Amino acid sequence: MPPEQSGALPMGVFAVFWNLLSWPIAGVSLFSSHIGNNPLILTVSIFPLVGIGMIVFAVKLWFVRSCIGQPVLVTTKAPEIGLNEWKARIRFIPPLGESLGMLRTPQASCPVRIECQCLYEDSSGEDTSTKTLWSLVVDEVQLAHGTSQTSFMVDFPAQLPASGAADGKNKKIIWKLVVRVFDGDLVFPLLVGSALNESSKIHWQSLLHKSKPLYQLDLTKLAEAASLRNAAERRNPWLGRIFLLFFVTIAGWSLIKFLLSVFDPARNEAQSEMAPVQTETYTQLQAKLAEGADPNRRDNDGLTSLMQAAQEKDLAKVQLLLSSGARVDDVTPVVISAAGYRMGNRSALFDAISSDAVEVVGVLLDAGADMRLASNQVWTPMHYAAYVGAVRSMRVLREHGAEIDVPFSEARGSTPLMVAAQYDQLQSIQFLLESGADKTKLDLYGENACGYARYFKKTAAAKALDCD
Repeated sequence: MPPEQSGALPMGVFAVFWNLLSWPIAGVSLFSSHIGNNPLILTVSIFPLVGIGMIVFAVKLWFVRSCIGQPVLVTTKAPEIGLNEWKARIRFIPPLGESLGMLRTPQASCPVRIECQCLYEDSSGEDTSTKTLWSLVVDEVQLAHGTSQTSFMVDFPAQLPASGAADGKNKKIIWKLVVRVFDGDLVFPLLVGSALNESSKIHWQSLLHKSKPLYQLDLTKLAEAASLRNAAERRNPWLGRIFLLFFVTIAGWSLIKFLLSVFDPARNEAQSEMAPVQTETYTQLQAKLAEGADPNRRDNDGLTSLMQAAQEKDLAKVQLLLSSGARVDDVTPVVISAAGYRMGNRSALFDAISSDAVEVVGVLLDAGADMRLASNQVWTPMHYAAYVGAVRSMRVLREHGAEIDVPFSEARGSTPLMVAAQYDQLQSIQFLLESGADKTKLDLYGENACGYARYFKKTAAAKALDCD
């Protein structure tokens, strides 16, 4: 089977776009500003430097994969849990290091490290988490240029889970073989089967709650690998040192100029005479509404005037907008992030809860704000208040009839208490427990609040929940 893609092409495309944006912006910033008065403007030079680093990294990644060629994993027997001496080989097509001809690396040989891993991946929550259940360095050799293949054997421990779906929706077991050669990683996914019966399988919770992998890496081989990497890193240290010296010089000079400018009396006096940027005042807003302005108008970010007033914690402006016909449950547009998550659907009530502006929260609720309207189409106002620790807002929500144990409308079905445990919000935990929250309540995957505290390693939250 072939390995997974290296990612050199998307990295190169992203690096090109980054440079096309960062270089003009940095050039305009540097040439249109007086560096002597504003030395921190030099920090914009970091972005073009990062762009150069991206291009170097993408080129190196392409070069490494080109040196490796198109390797394939060859085996005569399917891998299986409990199988000893599973024999396989990696065939290099063309032979190792010969695909680039004259561009080949100057070293006569290179270290090759082969590691087998078993991973548990959970994508059922807001973020995908991965835990290593088992890993082992199975081989470490020096291969000469022109090598066409290398063989190795793997012993698969019994009672480990097979590849495929795990114990819940969006949870799976991933077996893979990671081959490091020419300082680049080749990843071969493995379809590992299992002939074990149910009574022989290991308990899931005992695997997931271990602080370390079930089996340790071969420390002797890891030490050998570290010495090989250190030898490679010592070959060309000057480029990194020059870049570090350049960066430290610019940062140090900028800091000195900044400190001198801070203690410059003339400059401080000039700054004190500058008028601060003002937000729209109550009088200005009132005049606009009297002239017929739409109370539900949005800015370029999709925020309504009511959302802006809630963010400013301006109770008078909130009341004025509501009395002028502002819709209390208007929400921000829903967008899909690059990771596939839905973002948005956020009302003014969430903006008020964010800063625990309890008076604004009360006015919005009195105006009929929906207490089950879910931000990101997942979190209700009570969940969000538990997340940010807005206890006063949680109290007002409860007084207006909000459910203490309301679950997510989608996703895991977590309660506010589970969210508070996940993010270690101790005041939220105390308030929810005092308000009758059920800490034994389970989400859609059978976890309670204590399970969240244990999984996310929130010891203070676990103690506040009195977990066993």
